[in-house]
Amino acid sequence: MTVACPIEWLLLLHAAMTLFMVGVIWFVQVVHYPLFSRVGEAAFPEYGRHHVRRTGWVVGLPMLVELGAAIAIVWCLGGVLAWWGMGLPAADRIRANRTTVGFIPVHAIGREFRSRFHGVNTV
Repeated sequence: MTVACPIEWLLLLHAAMTLFMVGVIWFVQVVHYPLFSRVGEAAFPEYGRHHVRRTGWVVGLPMLVELGAAIAIVWCLGGVLAWWGMGLPAADRIRANRTTVGFIPVHAIGREFRSRFHGVNTV
């Protein structure tokens, strides 16, 4: 039995989720991280915990949809085109890894306030 694959829809869905994540990252780096310095050292650990938890709610579902669309693209296309389709999530992973690895000290916000990181424009 052959299953029809809505490839155009899958590519559009994947691109939309990737662009959404790019927008979230830009917003966080340009607006949110620089505002960390306004919280104050005493209130920062609690603020950091809330920041991490709420960010997970914003990015969790789009990242899962993006991954699901990527897997479906590979499954539908197969062959050489499947590798091209995997270029989309690979580009997204590079972006995510740059943020994660490049800003690990900033992402440690739940533990302590670090004045040399918070308030610095990260772009």
